[in-house]
Amino acid sequence: ALGGSREKAKLLAAFQFTVRGIPFTYQGEEIGMSQLEVDQHRCLDPVSAPFRRLPGFIFRWIMKLTAGAVCRDGCRSPMQWSAGPNAGFCPPEVEPWLPVCPDYRQVNVETLSKEPDSVYGCCRRFLELRRRKEELRAAPLKLLPEADLPAGVLGYRRGSLTVLLNFSAHPRPVKGTILVSTRSGREGSPAVDLKPWEGVVINTLLSQ
Repeated sequence: ALGGSREKAKLLAAFQFTVRGIPFTYQGEEIGMSQLEVDQHRCLDPVSAPFRRLPGFIFRWIMKLTAGAVCRDGCRSPMQWSAGPNAGFCPPEVEPWLPVCPDYRQVNVETLSKEPDSVYGCCRRFLELRRRKEELRAAPLKLLPEADLPAGVLGYRRGSLTVLLNFSAHPRPVKGTILVSTRSGREGSPAVDLKPWEGVVINTLLSQ
């Protein structure tokens, strides 16, 4: 659904870390790991057992029809810790229980922890603000009227804080002082044009 978009992944992380409730991040989401395409004969999910003997094209059709429900191993691939063998999940001489995603050399904790504009960097920024601002953990959520916001922008207040999420592929003009953004280096800006798929937390919404 995200089409491999890093910016969309960061936007969804910003949404999760700023709404009410307890954020839950499944392994690999914090670095933007991809869904692994597991060959039907490599599936370990017990649910897939009755389907493994089907012709490949039928299996793939059922997977598409059920949104992957007959083999859930795609989100269970080894955690990608480094660009080393087996993504640092296990020693080089050991075969991991499921294949490692092919993009592990670029998408791994060791590499992305050094890139502020990565999904990992975005998650850290929003979690840090959530720790510092009790309002993001406890204040009521009040949706801003759609008529008061640019097209494609979701906005809500958490106490004195305003969250603006641009769910569009176009820049959107708003004003405020940015406390945190899905894009690195935007903090402290006195005014902002939301970039495509950008999410921000600001002190006060001044105008649309």
